[in-house]
Amino acid sequence: EDVSEAERARILAIPDGTEQRRVLATRELARPPASARGGFVYSNVGFMLLGTAIERAAGAPFESVMIERLFTPLEMRSCGFSVPEGEGGHGHLPDGSLAGADTVIPLAYAPAGGVHCSLEDWSRFVLAHLRGESGGSTLLSADAFRTLHTPAPGARYAFGWNVIEGPHGRRLLHAGSNGFWMALVRVDLDAGRALLFATN
Repeated sequence: EDVSEAERARILAIPDGTEQRRVLATRELARPPASARGGFVYSNVGFMLLGTAIERAAGAPFESVMIERLFTPLEMRSCGFSVPEGEGGHGHLPDGSLAGADTVIPLAYAPAGGVHCSLEDWSRFVLAHLRGESGGSTLLSADAFRTLHTPAPGARYAFGWNVIEGPHGRRLLHAGSNGFWMALVRVDLDAGRALLFATN
């Protein structure tokens, strides 16, 4: 069953993202699986659960781990969480109207779409993946990048990436929206190029 409006409001009223995710994880892990074991179902809740696992393993909030382990090594200085501040592009609602400056993305959503950054900084992350398998990134080992880009046997999804094998080689794809902004990336691993798209 879906989260009731009352339960959603109770969870989102918690002022700490780590605690929001812990409450959500406890609730979701008590439910039966949505599909047979070994099947694939894309789930934003799955990424929130991963955020909780990262917090437990690191002993630190997801946001702090992202800053320490990803943003700082890649010099992604514009990155933040929830809604970007300042004069940058504002998000839009599904009807096309402008989302107000008070638009709130729940703290629990950070691992599933609550990160924002400039296109330049996003490209630093994408370049790490583009060059990673050949050892061209200091973020992770070449073997670690190969693991991140390899789906399970018979699948086409690997650690956040849709993986396409075609006449132009291997291609990584991911698209996402938090309801106010939309982003899409395509990484052509064998061709050595990537395309990044973003809109508000």
